[in-house]
This record gives sequence, C-alpha cells and structure tokens, in this order.
Amino acid sequence: MYPLLVRALPLLHQVPLPAYITKNDTTIIMDSGLVLVKKVRGVSSCPSTVADVNPFTTNNQALPNSLIEYQITYSNPSSGVVSNVEINDMTPSFTTFRSASCQVTPSSVLCSVGTSPTVGNTGAISWILANNPTGLGSGQSGDVRFCVRVDQ
Repeated sequence: MYPLLVRALPLLHQVPLPAYITKNDTTIIMDSGLVLVKKVRGVSSCPSTVADVNPFTTNNQALPNSLIEYQITYSNPSSGVVSNVEINDMTPSFTTFRSASCQVTPSSVLCSVGTSPTVGNTGAISWILANNPTGLGSGQSGDVRFCVRVDQ
C-alpha cells in the first residue's frame, strides 16, 4: 500500500473579488516498483467529459466555484510485478468533493474507488488496484481521478 497524502496551503492574494486562488500541488512518489504523479486541470463538469480539453499540469489557478480535476498516474518502471496497490488522497483545503473514478486501468488489475466523501463534503479518497490476476506488471500504467469545487 502506497499512501498519497498532499497537504498544501493556498496562496491567497489581497485583491478584490473575484480573486484567483493559486495552489502549487506537485506530488511525485517513487519506490523501486511504483511511481505516482499527481497533476491538476480546470474542467467544466464533474466528472469531466470529452469536452474538457485543458491539459493536466502541475499547477493551476481557479476562481471560487470553479471545478478542478486531479489526475494521479501510477506506473511500474521495475522488472517485477506490483501487487494489491491502494492509492490514498484527500480533498484539498478550500474545496469540496464532486466525483472520483478509475480512468485508464491495465487488464492485469481491477480498479475501484474504495472510499470517498459524499458530494459537497470533504475527506479521504482511496482507489484499490486489485490483482486480476497478477497485479501491475512491468511497464504498465494507468490513472485515477477526482474532481472538486473550489469554495468561496
């Protein structure tokens, strides 16, 4: 199990509303068999649709009431197999939960959302990558996502 915990404080500017809330949230976690990379983008709906074409980046600016989507890419650069992975995260400060999903999943694992807050709340989010039948093989990768609304 490899927890992904992100705690970042927003940078608030003393300007009249509408003010952008800026938050740097770069997370890369590695060990010999698993790499996790977290990125973010602005979207028009949660969950996102094919109409949401903004690229994922390592930083983002969002106005209050904007929707932002986080992508956590997981990969196995080792020559072995990574088994029974659990990815954990939290809704960022000053946001409320909207959705969580498994996006791209290799056929050797089954991905499911383990826990998530109810819509409009905050809290822990987890995804379970269960062996199907072997686990995350050498060179395999996928991604999970969650979407939040920026509070006022």
